[in-house]
Amino acid sequence: MPLTSALSTFICASSSPIRQPHRQLGIKLLRSTQTANMSDDFEAVRNISGDQAKAILLTLCTNHVIRAKVASYSKRLDQEESSKKRKPESTIAICVQCDQPFYEEDNDETSCVHHDGLLEVNYKAEVWEEIDDDGPFGYEEDVPEGFNWNCCGKIGTSAGCIKSPHQSDPEKSMKGDHASESKSKNDE
Repeated sequence: MPLTSALSTFICASSSPIRQPHRQLGIKLLRSTQTANMSDDFEAVRNISGDQAKAILLTLCTNHVIRAKVASYSKRLDQEESSKKRKPESTIAICVQCDQPFYEEDNDETSCVHHDGLLEVNYKAEVWEEIDDDGPFGYEEDVPEGFNWNCCGKIGTSAGCIKSPHQSDPEKSMKGDHASESKSKNDE
């Protein structure tokens, strides 16, 4: 896969605040404006050169969270590419729904297993008794057992509840892409 394409998918999927709805609690986003801006942003990223993509990625990697995500994606892509003998024209991508590498020619209707909802805080989860901090927000990746998926109600560590083809275009992702108003502890 060309460097630009893989990096574009990563940059679009990782740096969007839309993917982190719990950090925008209480704010209703204007979906139509956001969608238009997202389309323009994705188009701009798709058109950057490989050298530009590498420079941008290196700059983004000054953030330790993004650097860890880049390293993880890079390792998974390397493992996927080395595990299968492919024709040179084979295209590998990272699915924006399940974060797994895939080859377009192997993609079928059940290749991707993911959730299409958002993680919501489960204030009753025992894990929160052990964390002494300003609250549960921002812990979605570190403490998924303290969250439930709003699409199926399952715990944050559960396997996806939906099977579909992998999707490399962030604009076509079925993942929840908007922030909802938060529920207070009393609503739980």
